[in-house]
Amino acid sequence: NTNDTIIKNKLYHKISQLDILAAKNDAKELDNELHFIKQYPSNKIALEILTNKITKREAVDKINLIDLTFNNLSSELKFSPAGLDLKTSIINLQNSAVGSKAPNFYVKDIKNNSWNLGMFKDKKYVLLTFGNNSSTISRTENVYLKNLYQSYNNKGLEIMCVSLDEDLRDLSGSIRYQKTDMFINIPLATNKIPILEEYFINTIPQKILIDKNGIIIGRWRGSSDANNKNLSSTLSKIFNIQKDSLVNKNLK
Repeated sequence: NTNDTIIKNKLYHKISQLDILAAKNDAKELDNELHFIKQYPSNKIALEILTNKITKREAVDKINLIDLTFNNLSSELKFSPAGLDLKTSIINLQNSAVGSKAPNFYVKDIKNNSWNLGMFKDKKYVLLTFGNNSSTISRTENVYLKNLYQSYNNKGLEIMCVSLDEDLRDLSGSIRYQKTDMFINIPLATNKIPILEEYFINTIPQKILIDKNGIIIGRWRGSSDANNKNLSSTLSKIFNIQKDSLVNKNLK
């Protein structure tokens, strides 16, 4: 009813205000921490701070600054085992950020068909998802993904689902039960590739949208109505623009 709508709108507005405040606090905290690292580039705490920021993806929009800060650490820290691991994580985060060229990969789906990301270049948009197919969250996500597939597959969207399920029989049964065999279902258990590292996946579920040029144009972490609304809006804009472009072309 109307009262519920008003309450929801006020709640969303309050959440938005809190998000803005949290972002400001995070930015101030990051500035203070980077200042500390600049003063003490040989302190092990400096490496721990950077590792924590990268692991939590708290400084994605300042990744180049993080990289520069890392490069100014002492050689002892940079070339320590933890330092080398951090450098790899920084590179993976840079390479999988929005605006970057999506790392290519070669996989076999659960039906033993071979795929690679390059197959879709200049042909289709790809929604690359990561999840555990047997979890409650992923089951909810799959309902949403099926709706996206029905709306946009014939317009040029392919959905590739990387599953972290370890038991292939359970995964196959889950795919049949949830009727998600229209997706390209990729079991990580039988594909020994570093796709989680290369796409910097440290939590699930996650969704990554890749355009026809192979460029990452969107990333969504976790399962929420806000994420799904944002993704739906993005896809609607993409395919409506393409439709309008095609209509205008045919009219010429």
